Amino acid sequence: LRFSMAAPHVAPVDLAERVRGFDRRFRLAARRYRVRRREILAHLLEVYRRTGIRPAEALAIGLGDPTLPAEILDGCIGKDELVALQSRLNPPDLTCLTEDKGVFYPLCEGLGIPIPKTHAVVAERGGWGAESRPFSGRGDWARFLAESLPDELVSKPAEGVYGSGVHVWRRGGRGFIDQHGRDLAPAELYDVLCADAHHERFVLQERVYNHPALRRLSGSPALQTVRVTTLVDRTGAVHIVHAFARIVVGDNVIDNFHYGRTGNLTALVSLRTGVLGPAITRAPDGVGIVAAELHPETRERITGFALPFWDEAVALARRSARLFLPVRTLGWDVALTPEGPVIIEANRLWDP
Repeated sequence: LRFSMAAPHVAPVDLAERVRGFDRRFRLAARRYRVRRREILAHLLEVYRRTGIRPAEALAIGLGDPTLPAEILDGCIGKDELVALQSRLNPPDLTCLTEDKGVFYPLCEGLGIPIPKTHAVVAERGGWGAESRPFSGRGDWARFLAESLPDELVSKPAEGVYGSGVHVWRRGGRGFIDQHGRDLAPAELYDVLCADAHHERFVLQERVYNHPALRRLSGSPALQTVRVTTLVDRTGAVHIVHAFARIVVGDNVIDNFHYGRTGNLTALVSLRTGVLGPAITRAPDGVGIVAAELHPETRERITGFALPFWDEAVALARRSARLFLPVRTLGWDVALTPEGPVIIEANRLWDP
């Protein structure tokens, strides 16, 4: 009842599916932890009371075990409390500087922060192409897309999150082919981007590649980034709060973890050395997390893997954090390329 009252916008079928999914995980948790369901329920309510983490999320991230020590729970923070802290440190009026990529990338370029080359921002109303005159309509856009783009590029929503709506394109066929084999003429690509029901604008960028060591680790050409979270204190000193690497699994074209829903892995990074700890991912049944010492496909060892250009990546995050003041805490997504670190995104409401 509380959930349905708090989220009236959820369609009834979606709500019913969520309830069934939670009930299934609830039963699995009771069997896994060998306790009665009422004990799981009492524990989850205590987790919520102490941390603000809701029961469904607590089950997914491994906090559903009633035998967890109290100090584990005391080390957790709920999303609502985290967002409240971040909002105190990051002026709301400056949200567009990081969350609108159509603003973020030109700003980084002006500040001398290395980013992927931006070729265009596409929108039905407005938009622009790098090093081109203003566009007057579909015909201009079609000519620009046909004549002024490289053989490979990435399209991403200007205000997207969790990797939603990201596509990798290469020239071929009738114009451009994406990772799913969709073959579009330049004018059709423009039409598809403008007709997207969820996003009004898209950024077209150069495709950035992993350092060879990261490619060997995952066996994937998809870009893998390291999240480096910074905090600038009142004296102006920059602190690295934490860092973790995202490791692609399978045919994913994005490295986003999204609480394990994508199938990708994530591993904490030693801030001093840039060495990875064991990777984690969501348990197959959706209850809790599991550790992985080896990549499930390449069988390369993750634990102990040393990230290339780690010192340079930390230095870049520190320098970028100072340049984005008075925004004081950001989660930087840093790509480690063969030439060095490159900033892919910054997030004012970073996830841990």
